Amino acid sequence: MFADAAGKGRRKERGTSKYSHLLESDPAFAAWYRNALRGSHNTGSHYFLRMGRICDELCRVTPAQVGTMNKTQLMTFISSMISELEVRGVSGVTIHSYIKAIKSWARFNGLKLDDRINIPESENQYLEEVVPRPEQVQSLFDHSPLRVKVVVSLMAFSGLRPATIGDAQGLDGLKMKDLPELEIKDGKVSFGKSPRWWW
Repeated sequence: MFADAAGKGRRKERGTSKYSHLLESDPAFAAWYRNALRGSHNTGSHYFLRMGRICDELCRVTPAQVGTMNKTQLMTFISSMISELEVRGVSGVTIHSYIKAIKSWARFNGLKLDDRINIPESENQYLEEVVPRPEQVQSLFDHSPLRVKVVVSLMAFSGLRPATIGDAQGLDGLKMKDLPELEIKDGKVSFGKSPRWWW
């Protein structure tokens, strides 16, 4: 049931997902995807990619086959998938994201899976992360367009998270009106009161 995914993914046309055919061939799967996107664009996109890899590359099944499994079949399927992902060296955090996608699709098909599913523990994935050095941030400024410079400045110098600046589509984020101290007069920008993050 499990396949070697190395180099066997479908070709992807620019601007489209290599798993788009799953949406085109299964109206229910497409409806689930649209419903997930309405809840959260990031989560919906992430779940779709996970389900796409499960169906096309990892297990070679269709969404409909997964969606029509009963509880015992689905638990067996998930357990086998976890074992396969472990063999491939996939981290526990990533395995958990696959399971969340399957649970979401199963729930859409009327099966709520609340049973405990044991997932291997992961090593701390942030151990090797470091704070960028000033020269690295400067290098980013030197090679980035203005929009990227503004985003980097907001994150590096004021502690804003990416989600505060805007969502995955670049919408519903920080606006000028969210900075009440900021004044624009005669083409010049000033602050009536210096923001707390200025030093």
